[in-house]
Amino acid sequence: TTYLEAFDTNALGVLRVGLAFQSHLSRASNPRMVLISSLMGSFTKPDGGHIAYRASKAAANKIMQTLAVELSGISCAALRPGSVRTDMNPNGALSPVEAGRRIIDVIDGIQHSGICQFLDLDGGQLGF
Repeated sequence: TTYLEAFDTNALGVLRVGLAFQSHLSRASNPRMVLISSLMGSFTKPDGGHIAYRASKAAANKIMQTLAVELSGISCAALRPGSVRTDMNPNGALSPVEAGRRIIDVIDGIQHSGICQFLDLDGGQLGF
């Protein structure tokens, strides 16, 4: 993956989808927009390696923060699923199915706050 591909998918993709669904979400009774993010995109975790992924996830987090302000009435959150078994992390602790169940539970509990929250699978707040 090139830097541009990472940014196009992880950051600009978030913006495109958010804007495309804005009118639909504004008609919902409890609209929520959730980004699956990573601590690798957090400014509070200054590790090295995977520059394109980390930078594109940090940009995606910032896009969600901005959408939370601009899309008044739509709850926005970035969600860190934790250690999920994927091609990038074959030794992950959670199966994709278990992670999915827990993600849905967290999404169901999101209340509108007017700001973007960065949450883990226990619903705990993380730092951007």
